[in-house]
Amino acid sequence: MNITTSHILFLITLFLLQSCGGSSTDNTKPTNNAGENNEPPEIIQPDTTQSNLIFGKDTTPLSSNWSRPAINTPYTEPAYNTTLKRVTSSEGTRFNRNKYSRIQNENADGSYFFTYHGSASYHVYDTSTLQLIRDLDIHPDAELQWHPSNPNIIRHLKGSNSEQDSLKLYETKVDSGETSVLVDLTAKIRAIFPSATEMFDGDEGSPSKDGNRYT
Repeated sequence: MNITTSHILFLITLFLLQSCGGSSTDNTKPTNNAGENNEPPEIIQPDTTQSNLIFGKDTTPLSSNWSRPAINTPYTEPAYNTTLKRVTSSEGTRFNRNKYSRIQNENADGSYFFTYHGSASYHVYDTSTLQLIRDLDIHPDAELQWHPSNPNIIRHLKGSNSEQDSLKLYETKVDSGETSVLVDLTAKIRAIFPSATEMFDGDEGSPSKDGNRYT
């Protein structure tokens, strides 16, 4: 039998495949969690018998003697023995609450927080004393976001009631109420959408951690 260069290369290749645990005729299927025919992987349900957590709808009844807690006074609620503290009051108005779950209410160092007030305005409070710091002159649809590192600055749009400057991002200082333009995006946006008059994301987006990108 004549040994050629092709034979030598074939033997070397076969040796390497076997050394790596494979073969030139490996018919094994890839290992993953997907089922046959690209079916989605099986969802493993949690073992609820080994946990005190509530899975699904919580039917824990309210305490029969529950009453609205006092402002700025920690208390232990009876259903879960969790310590809570009420920090807002809607007295004299419809509500005074968080605007939306995607909006961060506390500032960069936790010294201030803002609420959406029943007067259709934003109120900034001191976290420790709960004193009202400022009633912001900002439209309800202005999509507020705290500055990522400066605890005194809130970034926002103009709001849907504005017919001008709606393609700009603004900054407002809490201590003085002074508002200035952070960036004017009019030219860049109208280069793509010539008839654009405003920009918004319906409070669904958020800035990056460093505040340099918005989605």
